[in-house]
Amino acid sequence: MKKRRVSPSWLLALLLISATAVTPVLAEEQGFFGKLKLAFDYLKDPGLLIAYIKNEIINPLLHKDPYSRYKEIVKKSRTASLSEEPEYMAKVREKLNGYFARLNGYNLTADQLEAICKMGVSDVTLAVMDSKRTYYVKHIYISGDVVKVDGRATPNMVSITPRAAYELVLMLDDYLEDGSLSNAELKSLGNWGLQKYKSGDISGKKSHIEAVLNFLLSGGGEG
Repeated sequence: MKKRRVSPSWLLALLLISATAVTPVLAEEQGFFGKLKLAFDYLKDPGLLIAYIKNEIINPLLHKDPYSRYKEIVKKSRTASLSEEPEYMAKVREKLNGYFARLNGYNLTADQLEAICKMGVSDVTLAVMDSKRTYYVKHIYISGDVVKVDGRATPNMVSITPRAAYELVLMLDDYLEDGSLSNAELKSLGNWGLQKYKSGDISGKKSHIEAVLNFLLSGGGEG
């Protein structure tokens, strides 16, 4: 079997195309969805380009994407004893369940449906997991004009480590306490997401990560 090679010219084209999207979309300029876009400025941080290529191309080819890793973990857990989970996972589940419960059954307006279409992702799964165990799985999808939530694992998966998930729910609690999201808070969340993406604490396709964060923001606020 021949190995696929990625040409330098193709990588340069990817860099030039991707580097154009460097401005975050602000919360006040958007509707219920589409509040956050990760500002990938590869020219200032080449590490983000490496992470992008790894998540978008290499990991799916090598079956190391979140969904493939999830299936492998589930397969191994049938014969191996489960590792002890961090004590803060109870709070992570409680908070995430609260956000997703507010989303489940939400009737979207025409403008909100249009915003989701522009995002390009109407079906995504969030999995809190490490190399040994899956701690939480939640699937969010659009059925007609209604947001639905269940516990299925799907290929459009974003994985987040338990510690990063804990940081995320604490951040959302703080930022959404007043029922709104300021531009500074949105920028801070975007920068946090980029750091975790670069470190590997959050993995998956960029569009899927943005969708998950936007769903969480919508479920955490007043809408």
